[in-house]
Amino acid sequence: MDSRFGWMALLLMVGSVLLAGCGGDGGRATVKGRVTFGGTPVSDGAINLIPSDSQLRRVGGSIADGTYELTGEQSGPMPGTYRVEIYGFEPIGAPAGAEPGDAEAESATRQFIPPQFNTNSTMELNVDSSLVEKDFDLTP
Repeated sequence: MDSRFGWMALLLMVGSVLLAGCGGDGGRATVKGRVTFGGTPVSDGAINLIPSDSQLRRVGGSIADGTYELTGEQSGPMPGTYRVEIYGFEPIGAPAGAEPGDAEAESATRQFIPPQFNTNSTMELNVDSSLVEKDFDLTP
């Protein structure tokens, strides 16, 4: 009886150590860097990482003032290889005939980054550590 209790205690301790190692961010990495288009920082945009491995989840986030950071349980990627999509948005102003003060019309934007950097992108990112710093200098 004493021997069985000792083994059970040992198994519980080992299990606790293993579970403690699985907590936190679940192995997700932080990926951050700068994004420029034609040498100018992308002031408003989005970055998406589409995994090569179908078992991994697609992640994405915003680009603000030329920088991005994907981190944490929701937006941090797991280790693997990803195809990168980058989008940039610029204001186009209210269309002719819009009512003065129409916030939606006044905040209209257009996506200006060419398809070779988003929908047709061949850019890849290898997430192989807990912190990956990668700048994207897009040339039109």
